[in-house]
Amino acid sequence: MNTIALDMPGDGADIGEWIASDMRAFSEKANAIWESARAADEDHPYRLKYGLGGELIWVYGEPGFVNGEDIENAVVVPFFEGSTNRITAIRFIGTNDNGDEHDVWLRGDSGHGGTYARIGAHKTDTLLLAPNFSDALSLFEATGDRVAVPADSSSLGLVAATLASAHPDTRIVVCATEATRAEAEAAARMIGAPLAIPATGTTPCLYEDFNTLYQQSGQAAVCAVVETAMVPKSSSEIDGTPVDIIPWPIQIPSIGELVAKTERMIRRFSILDEFQVLTVALWIFASHVMDLMPFAPILGLFSPTMGCGKTTLLNVLKHLVRRPVAAGGLSPAFIYHVIERLMPTLLMDEGEHYVGKDRAMTNIINSGHTHIAGYIGKVINGRSKMHPTYCPKVLAMINLPAGTTYDRCIPIHLRRKLPDEAVEQMHYANEAEFAQLKSMIVRWANDARPLLMQARPARLNVSNSRTADNWVPLLTVASLGDEALLNRAIAAGERMAVSVRNRLNDGELLLRDVKPIFDATGRKWLWTHELLDILCSDEDKQWRYYCNGKPLSSRALGEMLAPFGIVSKDIRYGESVKKGYERAAFEDAFARYVNSSTE
Repeated sequence: MNTIALDMPGDGADIGEWIASDMRAFSEKANAIWESARAADEDHPYRLKYGLGGELIWVYGEPGFVNGEDIENAVVVPFFEGSTNRITAIRFIGTNDNGDEHDVWLRGDSGHGGTYARIGAHKTDTLLLAPNFSDALSLFEATGDRVAVPADSSSLGLVAATLASAHPDTRIVVCATEATRAEAEAAARMIGAPLAIPATGTTPCLYEDFNTLYQQSGQAAVCAVVETAMVPKSSSEIDGTPVDIIPWPIQIPSIGELVAKTERMIRRFSILDEFQVLTVALWIFASHVMDLMPFAPILGLFSPTMGCGKTTLLNVLKHLVRRPVAAGGLSPAFIYHVIERLMPTLLMDEGEHYVGKDRAMTNIINSGHTHIAGYIGKVINGRSKMHPTYCPKVLAMINLPAGTTYDRCIPIHLRRKLPDEAVEQMHYANEAEFAQLKSMIVRWANDARPLLMQARPARLNVSNSRTADNWVPLLTVASLGDEALLNRAIAAGERMAVSVRNRLNDGELLLRDVKPIFDATGRKWLWTHELLDILCSDEDKQWRYYCNGKPLSSRALGEMLAPFGIVSKDIRYGESVKKGYERAAFEDAFARYVNSSTE
C-alpha cells in the first residue's frame, strides 16, 4: 500500500475528518492507517495489563485524533468484511497507566454485519471465535490457532455463520466468557461448533475470561480447554426439552436449493428412492411451519422386519425437524404437556409396541391430524380440560398400523439395504453440517411465514381425500419454490399414493383382493382356509405378513369383513363341513367399494 499517494494527514491531524472527506475511499484509507501502525513497546499499558507479547499488539505511533479523541499510542484493531481483505472499521483502544480503557471507532458505510478482526495465519486446522480482543490475543498466544473477533457479542452469530460458510472444512471453536456465554452457546449450536469456556477441572467458569485463565493457569490449560470443547447439547440440561436453534443470519439459498441440500443429506444415511427422499425433505420443512397448516400428516417409517433403517432415518430427522422430542416410552400426560408448551415434533420409535395397543397413545396419534380438531378432552379433579394433540409426528414401526392410523400417514416403506448399497454411519456424522442446514431451514421458515399463510396450492389429484389432505403441507412448502420443485412434489405424492394402493382401509383393500379370487375360480363359495391360502400366496401382498409378520388369520379376516355385513358360515361339501364365505354375501360390498372404485 502506498500511503503517500493517499495523502495521509500529518502529525496531530484529525484522522476522522480525513476519513470523512471521502467515505468512498474508506477501506483504502483504513488500510493505510493499519499499515502505519507499529509494534507496542514493552511498557505499553495494554501489554502490561494483559501480560501479552508486543508482536501481537500494534499501536498508532504518531500524534493524532479521531473526532477530537486522542489516539496517540492507542492499540489499532482493523475489522474486515467477511473473508475479504476489505477493512470496514478500525477500533482504537486507548489505555491509561491505570489500565482503564476507552474505545474510539472509525466505521465505513458497509452494510455487512459479519465483520471481524483477525489474528494469526492459517497454520492449523482450527479457527477460534473469541469473545473480545484481549481474549483473542491470549488464545492465539497460547494455542497458535487463528482467531476471529467480532465487533461485539451481539454479532457473534453473524460472524460464526460467516466463518462457517467461508471455512466449511475447518474446526471452528466458539470461545465464551461468562458474560457472553448465552450468545456464544447459541452461535455454537447454530453452526454445530464446540463451545469453549475458561475453566479447569470440574469447576465451570472458574475464570472470568481466557486472559485470566492464561495468566493464572498457563498455556497448557488454555490448550486443554480448546481441545476438549464439545458441541452444546440440543436439549435443555434442566428438563431435556429441545432448545431452538437460531436462524441462519446471512443469506440462505433458495427453497429449491435448500430442499436439494436436504435430499443429499438424507441420501447419505438412508436407502430411499427419489420420491421418498423428496417426501421426507419436504416433510422436514413442513415440520417447521406445521402450526400454519390445516393438517399435520404423520410421517410413517414402516418396514417388514428389523434392520431396514428406521432408527437411522429417525436420527436424521431428529437433527433437522423442529423441536424434536423422542416420544417412545413417554406417558400420555407428559406428551399432552409438551405439546401444549412447545408444539414439538414427536419422534415415536418402535410403534408396534403401543400403536393400537395403548389406547391413550393411539388417541394422541390419531386425534392430532387436523388442526381444528386436534384436542382430547379430559376431566381432572372434576374439571374439564382440552389437551392439544396437534403437532408434527414421526411414527417408526415394524409392519403397518391399523387403517385409522395409516390413513393419517405419509408412508415411507423401508427396505433392508443390499450388500452393494453403501450409506454413511450416523455416529460419524458431522454435527456442523446438520446444525447449519437446520439453521438455514429455520431461517427459511421464519422468512416464508407470510407467504405460507397466503399459499393455496392445488390439492393432490388422488381418489382418497385423506391422502390429499396429508399432502397439503408438503405441496404448500413446494409451492414457494419454482415450478420444477412443485411438479416434483406433485409427482412424488401421486406416485406414493398409487404405490400404497390406498391401504388406508384394510377392509376395502381386502374386498378388492377377494373379488378377483371369486371371479377367477367361478365358484359361489370358498372355505375360509382356501381364501386365506390364495390371499397369502402373493409375496407382494400385505396379507402374507399382516398379523405381526405372520399370514392373515381367519380371525383377522372375519374382523375386517364384519363391518361390511359379511360373516362366515358353515358350508357343507360332500361329507365335509367347514367355515367359509359365500359370494352372495360379498355382492353388495363389491358394488359399493370395488366396482365403483376410481382406481
